[in-house]
Amino acid sequence: MDFDSALEHIGEFGRHQKRIYFVVSLISLPLAAQMLIVVFVGAVPEWKCPSPSGDILHCNSTHPACCDKDGSICHGAEFSSEFTSIATEWNLACSHRYKSELSQSIFVFGYMFGVLIFGILSDKYGRRRPWLFAYIVGGILALMSGLVGTYEEYIALRFAMGLLNGGGGLITYVLSTESIGPSYRGRQTEKNTCILFLLSCFACISIRHKISRSHELGY
Repeated sequence: MDFDSALEHIGEFGRHQKRIYFVVSLISLPLAAQMLIVVFVGAVPEWKCPSPSGDILHCNSTHPACCDKDGSICHGAEFSSEFTSIATEWNLACSHRYKSELSQSIFVFGYMFGVLIFGILSDKYGRRRPWLFAYIVGGILALMSGLVGTYEEYIALRFAMGLLNGGGGLITYVLSTESIGPSYRGRQTEKNTCILFLLSCFACISIRHKISRSHELGY
């Protein structure tokens, strides 16, 4: 009798299995947040440019008057709000605007390698050690990414975080579903994974709203 046949006899999705599934799945919320955080971290707010006539141009696009001839943001540009992102930190506007989205592409590139590497590591050394390593080191790198001084350092960290995110997400999925019976494994896990991902979306939106509100109130 194989493992799935045994689960069909003793119970495919009982109380203990539900507890394991939901506890392990909740831990994956920070992973989903890292995938979505580029919406806030990479946002490009409006900025102001002085014009030769002395007027102030309000810019939110690649209008020629808002950018220098070399494609960089205009000299003397000032962003219109207190909102900060990698775009305001390193002036990723005009012809450099693509770099905000590029950071997410690099993250996903690392994610692909993380799935391959941590799949091999978890088969060789067990799932717990690679899983804990991915979460602990990934958390440290996430904090470090807010302290780096250059764009190059930031994207290097995003690649490493993507690698750990992909590996941690893969192991989390296996840990949360391997004790569930085959008739529940696909239907139930897909539904709950979508719910948890949506919760992470709402959490990111709520945090961003609170930050914006505190800036408006001058906190």
